[in-house]
Amino acid sequence: MLTNDELTKFLLQLTVMLIAAIIFGKIIKRMGQPTIVGELLAGIVLGPTVLKHISPVLFGNMFPNNIIVSSELNCFIQFGMILFMFVSGLKINTKFILNRKKTVLFTSVLGMVIPLLLGVLTVLLIPNALNAPAENNNWIYALFVGIALSISALPVIIKTLTDLNISQLEIGTIIIGSATIDDIVGWTMFACLINISVLNGSILSICVSILEIFLFILVLFTAGVRISRAVFSFIGSYTENTTVNTAITIAMLTLISAIAERIGIHPFFAAFLLGITLKKDFEAKKFLFDTKNVINTIATSFFAPLYFVSVGMRVNLINDFNLLLVLIVLLIAFTGKIVGSTAGALIGGARWKDALVIGVSMNSRGAIEIIVASTAVEVNMIGQQMYVSLIIMAVITSLLSGPIIKAILFRRKSARYSCYM
Repeated sequence: MLTNDELTKFLLQLTVMLIAAIIFGKIIKRMGQPTIVGELLAGIVLGPTVLKHISPVLFGNMFPNNIIVSSELNCFIQFGMILFMFVSGLKINTKFILNRKKTVLFTSVLGMVIPLLLGVLTVLLIPNALNAPAENNNWIYALFVGIALSISALPVIIKTLTDLNISQLEIGTIIIGSATIDDIVGWTMFACLINISVLNGSILSICVSILEIFLFILVLFTAGVRISRAVFSFIGSYTENTTVNTAITIAMLTLISAIAERIGIHPFFAAFLLGITLKKDFEAKKFLFDTKNVINTIATSFFAPLYFVSVGMRVNLINDFNLLLVLIVLLIAFTGKIVGSTAGALIGGARWKDALVIGVSMNSRGAIEIIVASTAVEVNMIGQQMYVSLIIMAVITSLLSGPIIKAILFRRKSARYSCYM
């Protein structure tokens, strides 16, 4: 239980983060860029990079013991992003994905394979440049770097596309579909790597983990849909009260997310997949449509800004900064992801300018990269300099994706409607 002092600081942190998000978001939006850019910058200003050096006393009062994001605040924000990802899933037009499944498949596959190979080969060929450990088992470190560079940040991508009003268009759905596949595969590989390096997992245990993930997805899209519809039909026969249905929806969402977390699937992805499965129901029934609007308002106006401010707050651009390492990581990240995803989109049938938009969109790393890097440094898989380099790369790719997409996409009026004409 929080003490009075802890609760006061918790509430003050929320207040400051929200105000900063609103101010920086408005400023950036007036400059014609997505609000997520302002929210990330707000976090950098509030964090150790800026505020700690400008006013150490104020920083120390806001974040006692240098704990930037407390466990309580982090759990609160994570819960909010589960709501955000659920609503994002409800907005996905699966017909677009099925109609362009070739584009989605090639974009996701090449968008992972190219950066993964570049990362692995760079570590193996020039290990000193990427601070690889001196031991002979550099392949574990190399695999981690490759996996880290191949993962996209689905929350950041969705928020950026939402800010640009293209998340529900065909090109937006292709990007989100490709990023979803990338992240599911990437998280599976990362979980297996942790199992091998830390838990000394056997091949059998790794196969069991992968099987659990695929079974979860299969059950969610089959039995999960039927159970959910049965629950809403039963409740709807007694009441169509939006408040009641909102509570039931959130309870169902948190239960699915908890199960997913338990078996090694990130709850963000579980929430996103649940949203996709329930899309038709939430559009067909008015009381569920109203429920969607309530959750969407809370998630997008309150929780999403908090989340992206917290991402910026975790970055410390002062400590353990290695310029050469940062530049190499940025070069591999931009080249691998943009080239791989763009090539995949082209093979899948997209026009080259639209394929470039898809490639740039897939390059966002954001908080997902930070989570992966933080987990790796906690289990001593990477050092502090590589950790800082990955964090900087995650923030820069997230900051630049929106402005670059806007510069490419909105020069052509036709791109506003579809990437296939």
